[in-house]
Amino acid sequence: LNLQGDGLFPQRLIDYSQILIDSGKKTNLTGAKSIEEFIEKPLFDALTLLTLYKPVEDILDIGSGGGLPAIPLLLLYPDIKLTMVEPRKKRVEFLTFCIKKLNLTAEIIQTQDRELNIPLAASVVSQAVFEPLIWIKRAKRLVKDNGLIYVLSSTSIESEKISKGIKIESSKKIIRPIDNSLRYVNCIKKQ
Repeated sequence: LNLQGDGLFPQRLIDYSQILIDSGKKTNLTGAKSIEEFIEKPLFDALTLLTLYKPVEDILDIGSGGGLPAIPLLLLYPDIKLTMVEPRKKRVEFLTFCIKKLNLTAEIIQTQDRELNIPLAASVVSQAVFEPLIWIKRAKRLVKDNGLIYVLSSTSIESEKISKGIKIESSKKIIRPIDNSLRYVNCIKKQ
């Protein structure tokens, strides 16, 4: 992945990774046992979003958990309006702590996506929470017309299987270097 930014971005990613690994021991935020393992697997997967991400007025991260992909996105684009949605209290507490520690700004809502009652967003993303076709169906009700749904997955999406009223705008297949597994990122537009 080719990461751009203010030059501080890679160090801030390492800082975030360390906070997550340290806190994860108490709150089970990641299965990674070291910063290296975290960077090579879940963080790499989250960063695939950056290959297609288009900054728009706002973005929802559903099932934010330990902050992926929301926090890396905020580190690179600190001025975006980002809302993290997470139902579990301990994870919400971690996200609040992490955002403060990294001096970032985001809204954190403790609820499930089905119970979310906020204005429709310009874009929405979720990582490792739902199967792609289930995620698309759930995400569709959270975005405005012409809004973007980002799908990060380990499986490809067959365009003929997606529901009416949406179309795949762009997609990428990325090979994760540590194990040569395929990662897919798709940008889907609600019509």
